Amino acid sequence: MERYAPALVAALATACAAILPGTPVEVSQPPAAVEGHGEFTSTGEVFYSIAGTGWSAAFDETAVRGPLVNLVRQGPDRWAGDIAGQPYVFHVEAGHIRSIGMNLHVRREGKALVVRGLMGERRIRFTVGPDTITGSTTSGRCALDLKHRPDGSYRGRLGCIGGLAGPTAEVRLEGAAANLQEPTFPQAALALVSILP
Repeated sequence: MERYAPALVAALATACAAILPGTPVEVSQPPAAVEGHGEFTSTGEVFYSIAGTGWSAAFDETAVRGPLVNLVRQGPDRWAGDIAGQPYVFHVEAGHIRSIGMNLHVRREGKALVVRGLMGERRIRFTVGPDTITGSTTSGRCALDLKHRPDGSYRGRLGCIGGLAGPTAEVRLEGAAANLQEPTFPQAALALVSILP
């Protein structure tokens, strides 16, 4: 049975990906002129704040950086670094980020970007659309339901099981992070996963 386990896991992953709705997001490739990990120049950034505390994650063609994330591109389909102090080496293909301890599917559904999967022991399920950000990155224990505002931010309450509506949460998507139709992948998804509660 052990010799069949890798093939079974691969087959199940392929089958699960095939039944997910939406279109897999294509991997963004850096321009040919981008070599190595030169000076970081943000092309997109995700900001999250709640109850007066906030943090962000910024990205460019070769890196995702912030207080909770430090990842670098190591090849066309490989990223490495840490999220919240946990080391990862990611393999990326259209609509899929996988690593030991992480398995995320990223798809476009209409005008929205949808992220589903596992990160460590956390079940990730959220949708970022032009009008709302909804879902959870805490296995459903806490949920976001944020509405788009005229100032470009998304704002609403963070609700958690066993409690009343929590404090006001806010997310801002800037630069390439705001492009939901042609997202910078995997950078935008990794930035979101690294900062959302």
